[in-house]
Amino acid sequence: MLDSQHRRTGGCALLVLSALACVRTVRRLHELDGTQGFSLASAVALSDGRDMPLLGLGVYSLSPQEAYGAVLDALRAGVRHIDTAELYENEVAVGKALRDSGIPRDEIWLTTKAWVGRTAAQRPGYDGVLAALKASLWRLNTTYVDLYLLHSPIGDARERGARWRAMMDAKAASWARSIGVSNYGVRHLQELEGSSETPVTNQIELSPWLQRRAIEAYCDAHGIVMTAWGALAPRCRHGQAACETGVSMSSGVLQAMAARLGVSTFQVLLRWTLQAGHVALFTTTSETHLRNDIDLFAFELAPSDLAEMATWDADIHTGWDPANWADTSVH
Repeated sequence: MLDSQHRRTGGCALLVLSALACVRTVRRLHELDGTQGFSLASAVALSDGRDMPLLGLGVYSLSPQEAYGAVLDALRAGVRHIDTAELYENEVAVGKALRDSGIPRDEIWLTTKAWVGRTAAQRPGYDGVLAALKASLWRLNTTYVDLYLLHSPIGDARERGARWRAMMDAKAASWARSIGVSNYGVRHLQELEGSSETPVTNQIELSPWLQRRAIEAYCDAHGIVMTAWGALAPRCRHGQAACETGVSMSSGVLQAMAARLGVSTFQVLLRWTLQAGHVALFTTTSETHLRNDIDLFAFELAPSDLAEMATWDADIHTGWDPANWADTSVH
């Protein structure tokens, strides 16, 4: 059974399923040290010219105390990409861990997000986005974030447009070095096409059981990097018999694949995300699991493994999917 301490996924690739993914990978992925292949120094080139580390620690659902320890452990292990959010209520602890690590701020990629929820009070307008970012900067005790994201597209087109204008102004003010979105579907991304700035990334749930091919195709065509979050063990909603059957059948193959490669199932899933051409986020509060999760560079999934995992796509979500929510569902 997959460990509940592992909560997120994502990444970039050497061997991939399709020619399109191969072109995407060659175009975007490069090493900060100029060498070939993956390492913790690997970065993806964003459309604004900046480099984002392809493997990062996410702190969703962690208490402030847990987040502080997880971030400090990750930084000491060589991870240089940390992902938090206003919603997570642990930004103060994350900022303290960054300072206590002793690592220069400009060597760490820090992402946070403006919360956009279902009620009117949770849906910031132009001024609300800027105020939220200023509050996050105060909690993180930093003058800028490397990446600022809108946490969801919930609302209508007018609201989304106002929020994106605020994001562009935040970047112009150097409060956010890069800007992007999270949980956006194709139609939400299309609304931004006339803007002077394109989101550098769409952070969204991705796994072998949720491969998001339509969103991926759109992002590939518009230079938007996919950053993957998602439970390493997908939870089927109550009564989804087909989902439960699919996960059960593929989990046996996954375990056999991991055994053959001499790695854990977690490592296989994270490596799949990298080889699918996405940036990867993972979460753990265990130093042992951390070392395991970042040990992804001494093995590679074969084309036959990738082809097998391509068949697992079953539209399985871990709970919410704002990318598919209609504007009329908002109240």
